[in-house]
Order: sequence, then structure tokens, then C-alpha cells
Amino acid sequence: MLERSAQDAAREFYYFGFFRALRRFRTFTIIGWMLAASGVAALVLRWAPFWAGDLAAMMLCALLIISGIIVVHVSVAALTEYLHVPFPPPALEEENTELAHVVGEIVPLMKEVDEGGWQDAFRVLHGLRSIGARYGFPPPDSDTF
Repeated sequence: MLERSAQDAAREFYYFGFFRALRRFRTFTIIGWMLAASGVAALVLRWAPFWAGDLAAMMLCALLIISGIIVVHVSVAALTEYLHVPFPPPALEEENTELAHVVGEIVPLMKEVDEGGWQDAFRVLHGLRSIGARYGFPPPDSDTF
């Protein structure tokens, strides 16, 4: 019984949880850059008031840009913290060889995301689906485990 719950926890952390962390990272990174871009666009479109000394317009643009950058930073920090959780991989035993092989493929992907950039994270997000499909796991965005 204890081995089964440990396997479920490992599958939840490495497969489902990692997918959710990457999806959350993607969502908040896009939202953050959209906020920053809207601040830049507002600054460009309201160029005359910017030079006329309209302090409210300048502050609004600056706040949009800063808030977008903060959202992106928090997104990156959350993903980095998830990748650094010291969760032990399952041992390669007769009962859980399939899970050990899946985790064996996911751990290098986690390291790649940790050392890489947002392109690596987006690519790995799509690669997790194929790993799960190869081993007969449910789709990572399902709540079935």
C-alpha cells in the first residue's frame, strides 16, 4: 500500500505537476509580456501627453510595464522553485519500472528547462504529452491519476 501511494506521488509530481507548472509558467509569462507591451503601446500612442508633462499618463504606462515585468519574474521564479523541489525519483523495481522509465525521461527535461529559457519550457510542455502517450499514461492535463 505504501509503495502504491509513493508511486502515485511520484507520478503526480514528475508528470502531472510538472505539466501544470509549465502550463502556469506559459500562461503567466504571456500575460506579463502582454501587460508590458500594452504599457509600451500606451506610451507610444500617447506620445504628445508624455512630452506635455501629463504625469498620470506617464505613471500609468510605467506601472503597466513594471507590473508586466513583475508578473514574468514571478512566473519564472515559481517554475524555478518547482524544479528545485528535492523530490526523490522512484526506485527501479519490478512493480514500478514503467514509472521509473517515465521519470528517467522527465528528469533530464526538468534540468533542460532549469538551465534553458522560455523556448525550452514551451517545447518540453508539448513533449510531456508524447512521453505520457508512449507509456499509456492519461493526458497530463487530465485530473485522472
